[in-house]
Amino acid sequence: MPEPTAGLMPFFMVLGLFDALSLGAAVSFLVFGYPLVAAIGTASKGLTFAAYLAIVWVLGNWWAHESLHIHHGPELVPLLGIEYGFHVTVGIAGTILAVFFVKALNQRTVSREEGYKVKTKAIV
Repeated sequence: MPEPTAGLMPFFMVLGLFDALSLGAAVSFLVFGYPLVAAIGTASKGLTFAAYLAIVWVLGNWWAHESLHIHHGPELVPLLGIEYGFHVTVGIAGTILAVFFVKALNQRTVSREEGYKVKTKAIV
């Protein structure tokens, strides 16, 4: 692995800081986030739980992804495993979140006189 130059090092440090903050947000959401997702009440319990886990995965997978890149070595087969394992699962997580979002939108009604109304309780 090449050593970064002094001019590039701050950029790698900022990326490391972002990854650490993202992991912290993922852990916090893992501990405290499910009631917020469940309160939306627009989908089945299975889809709601999948959306909750998808949020945690999208926020937190980058730390493990980056760490595996650093430690896997120069072989291409492990690299492909890392790339498929993380990129495909992020795509699946995004699909789950899109379905959850569409179900949330389907719970809304549009009225010309009143504008948008949400059938579920708002989370503040």
